[in-house]
Amino acid sequence: MALKKCRHWLEISRDSNVRAAVHFNRPESSDAMPSTSVNGNSIHYELHGHAGPAIVLTPGGRSPLTSAQPLAKKLADSCRVLLWDRPNLGSSDLCFSGASDLEMWTDQLHELLRRLDFGPAVFVAASSGARLSMKMALRYPEDVSALFLWLLSGGAVAKQLAFNYYGESANVAEQAGMTAVAKLPYWAARIQANPANRARILTQNPNLFAATMRRWANEIREDQPIIGLQDGELERIRTKTRVVAGSDNTSHRRDRMEHAAACIPGAELIDPPGFREEWLATRQASEIGTGFESISQLPSLILDFVTIGVSTGRTSTQDTVVSE
Repeated sequence: MALKKCRHWLEISRDSNVRAAVHFNRPESSDAMPSTSVNGNSIHYELHGHAGPAIVLTPGGRSPLTSAQPLAKKLADSCRVLLWDRPNLGSSDLCFSGASDLEMWTDQLHELLRRLDFGPAVFVAASSGARLSMKMALRYPEDVSALFLWLLSGGAVAKQLAFNYYGESANVAEQAGMTAVAKLPYWAARIQANPANRARILTQNPNLFAATMRRWANEIREDQPIIGLQDGELERIRTKTRVVAGSDNTSHRRDRMEHAAACIPGAELIDPPGFREEWLATRQASEIGTGFESISQLPSLILDFVTIGVSTGRTSTQDTVVSE
C-alpha cells in the first residue's frame, strides 16, 4: 500500500497484554477517530514518502500535525516522514498519565515507533517538538539516529508557558470542576477535533486532574537551560545533532541554541543567512505558537543534514557553521 499522503490512526495500549488495533485510510473528519482500546490511547499520525531515511517530525508549540504537513510533503520525495499528534494535542486522545508531559509523550512515541516498525529516525523539530526530540534521545536513544533542531525555548518564558499550558486548567478544575475545564478554549478544541475526548475530560476527578496539571507545570521552569531538560541532561545526549541559530528576542533566544550546541557532545550550530529574519516575519504574521515549520529554508537545510551530514559525518555544504 502506498504510504505517501496516507492518514492513519493507531490505538496504543498501555497494557502490554492488549493488542494494538491499526486503522488505515480513515476519513479526516473527527468522528472517524477510533475509540480507545482497553487502558489505551488512540494516536493520530500520518506517513509521507515511500523510501529514504526515516524522519520523525513533531510540530512546535501546541500545534496539530496539520501545521507541519507542507514541510513533510516537501521532504517526502527523499525521505519517509512520520507526523503525529501528541496526546492532548490535535486529534489524538487525551491522556493524563506520566510524571511530565514530555515523559508521557516520549513513552507514547516510543511505542508508536515500535508498532509501526519505523526508525531509528532523524528527529526534526522546533520549540516544544525540539525538547521532546531531545528527551527521546535521552530516554529512548535506540529510536533516534540524529537530531535537527531549531528555535529552542527556555528562560523567563517558562513561567508563562507553565500557566498557559497547565496552571489555568488546574485552577479551573479546583474552582469549578471538569465541566468548566471542558469549556476552556484549549480543551474545547480538543473535543471538537475528537468528540470522544469530552467523556475523557468529564470523567476526570477534578482534584487528581488539577494535581497532574500542577505536576506538569512544575516541570516547565525558568531555571532549566532548555524547557523540560534538567542541568546535565544535554551533556548526556550522544546522537549527532545540528542546531540552527535562528532566534527571536523572547521565547527562542539565540543563547539557548548556543547553549544546547555547546553542551551536546559534537553538536553543530549553524547560522543560515536570512533564517532569523524570515522567522521574525513569519512569527509576526502567524498566531502565537505557530509557524515554526513554515520557514522556506527548512526543507533544504533538513535534507542537507539527513542525506549528507548524517550519513557522512560532514558539516553542512550550504550554511555557516558557527561551532562544532
